[in-house]
Amino acid sequence: MLEEVGKPLPMEPDQRQRVDDAYQRHGVCALFSFFRPLSGRRAVHVTEQRTNEDVARQMQRLVDEAFPEAEVIRVVLDSLNVYTPALAYQAFLPEEARQLTRRWKFHFTSKRGSWLNMVERECSIPSRQRLGRRLMERASARQRREAWMQARNTARSTVEWRVTAANAWRKFHRFDPK
Repeated sequence: MLEEVGKPLPMEPDQRQRVDDAYQRHGVCALFSFFRPLSGRRAVHVTEQRTNEDVARQMQRLVDEAFPEAEVIRVVLDSLNVYTPALAYQAFLPEEARQLTRRWKFHFTSKRGSWLNMVERECSIPSRQRLGRRLMERASARQRREAWMQARNTARSTVEWRVTAANAWRKFHRFDPK
């Protein structure tokens, strides 16, 4: 959470508002982003931190709220170290943890190919749309993310996937298993 130290210079004709680089830090927050690229649906949750318990609670939301009828939920994840079924046992009673982990199927992006991750592309959009302005409170971050998410969901905005399997094999031929 960042606070401006100085006042921005006002806008003038043909010139944007100018903001100083200096800021005062007031803590951090974690953003959990979930994206269904084919349907253009997403969810973003703001928490105070990113612990195993926080991750487990977010995964529980997938099971209980987003996909209550699904037998298996396939989740593509980045290569962070917190994603293992064991995290459920740190946050929930053993029976509930077992029920949750039976439904999760994790797929990890490779460390060298994380640029392929559509969620990363989706998460970069708010910054490009200037929604990532300095916020001093988590409530402001939640409100701004919620408004952005609702607008994107209403528009059913998807990520255009431009890489075909043939193009990928041409570019990364050294990884071809043949």
